[in-house]
Amino acid sequence: MTGKKTRVSKSKPVFSKPGLLKHLGERFFLRIHMFLIVLATVFSGMIVSKTLYYWKYYRLDFRYPMAVVCSYLVFIFCIKLWFMYLASTSHGEEDGRLARECVDGVVNWVGSIWRATWKPFVVVLILSWAFGNWAHLAHPNATRLADISW
Repeated sequence: MTGKKTRVSKSKPVFSKPGLLKHLGERFFLRIHMFLIVLATVFSGMIVSKTLYYWKYYRLDFRYPMAVVCSYLVFIFCIKLWFMYLASTSHGEEDGRLARECVDGVVNWVGSIWRATWKPFVVVLILSWAFGNWAHLAHPNATRLADISW
């Protein structure tokens, strides 16, 4: 032995992806967490659309894309809250390292979420605008989805 100490890279993750999923699945109710995130996302879109309607923004081609954008922002905020929750519930050395990685990873988490979700977001945004535009052109007096005669 030469007496040299081997350095452990600080950037080395605690778990591989399958190991992380297993660990989180054992410690947390992930399905409930994701259900709550999706629920908050959907309800935020409905609230934005209703609020714009009550503020007299009746055009569907404006309201629906705005609801999609606001829902996406709420989704990102909910993911941030979830990361903070994971970091705050650490127990023991292994969980402590996982929590530090979660907190340290917050710097890059928006970029990671954006890279993973930008395509579905853009597709839904375009579809919501296209549907709203079609509804406005085909039924100019329609201010709600229920006003469109199919």
